[in-house]
Amino acid sequence: MIRTFFSVPNHRTLLLLFAASAIELTGYFMLTPLLTLTLNERGFAQGVIGAFAAMSWLALLAGAPYAATLVARWGVQNTLRVCAVLPLLSAFTYLATPTLWAWFVVAFAGSLASSLRWICSEATVAALSTDATRGRWVSSYSTLIGLTFIVGPAAVSGLIAQFGISSRLPWWLATGLIALGAVLTFALRLPASQQQAQTPPPAPLAQLWRCARSMPMVVIAGMVGGFFEVGINGILPLYGLQLGWSQASATLLVSVSAVGGITGVLTAGWLGNALSQSALIRACAGLIAVACALQWWVLSVPSLAWAVVFAWGAAGAALYIVVMVVLGKEYQGIDLVQRMAVLVMAYTLGGLFAPLLGGWALQAGTHVFYGLTTGIAMLGLLRLLTLKAALK
Repeated sequence: MIRTFFSVPNHRTLLLLFAASAIELTGYFMLTPLLTLTLNERGFAQGVIGAFAAMSWLALLAGAPYAATLVARWGVQNTLRVCAVLPLLSAFTYLATPTLWAWFVVAFAGSLASSLRWICSEATVAALSTDATRGRWVSSYSTLIGLTFIVGPAAVSGLIAQFGISSRLPWWLATGLIALGAVLTFALRLPASQQQAQTPPPAPLAQLWRCARSMPMVVIAGMVGGFFEVGINGILPLYGLQLGWSQASATLLVSVSAVGGITGVLTAGWLGNALSQSALIRACAGLIAVACALQWWVLSVPSLAWAVVFAWGAAGAALYIVVMVVLGKEYQGIDLVQRMAVLVMAYTLGGLFAPLLGGWALQAGTHVFYGLTTGIAMLGLLRLLTLKAALK
């Protein structure tokens, strides 16, 4: 099995890309809570801190339409290198100055680079894998990146508990990891096809819109996946509190969703090469719809909430992975980068709408939240069922 998994001519390149991305992102996700806690310690209002945290999402939405243009001009390898340097410069700026406006600027620049790295890295993993192993490589990469969301904040939590929020050690450790990730990125040697510059696509926004219109299944699957995997996580503790749970139990719902996400990624990665991708996408959407329907009995059977949240995380993550596998199989080069940008933007929009709409619904009442999530799940499922099979 292991020999089959690594039976890819570019497997050493892929492993180095895995290591570079994981190390850099661990440092990046160490900085995220550090910045939030530091701004809070300095007495800034919650609105200011929230606006600062939103920089990463705004940068992603701003940068994704231009990913294909940059890759066309510089090649994937040079784009990855630029995207490795900017977060490092941002980290040094945080250390060098306490000026808030400077932090906003470098937060946007660093997040912009990280969002482009996200698109380019996933496109590269999909492009360098074979049809027989693509699902396993893609799911393994996504699982590894998902772990950085856990390891980074956990490391910061331990360091702050040991040395206090005023210690510079967590800052320097995070910066060191980002620097090591950058060094590994510069050591990366992609195949010639991934290094060459090409003619940039005209009118990036118009081109991205045309790609999105030509792939409705990708857009819908991405938005539903983003809504139920990452977006809903931001309000899961509120969901638990609304059910009358303790704060500790309500917070654990986020962990259950994360475990579901990892399970869904690994399962979809192994099944994605063997089954019809269209059928698998529809099955994942169907699982989300069933889980949403079960919510209506949660007040009577509270333990159902664990299963519902697990299913949301698993099916939402699986939707994203299956679409990635399909795009890597069907497209190459700039076409692949453009379509990956469409998927990432759809996923991000789903992630943005979930806390906005979900928070309002929970405020209005638990049953309003049930109706919202069930309605979105059913609309997504019905649309996917009525689309002609655009994927093999």
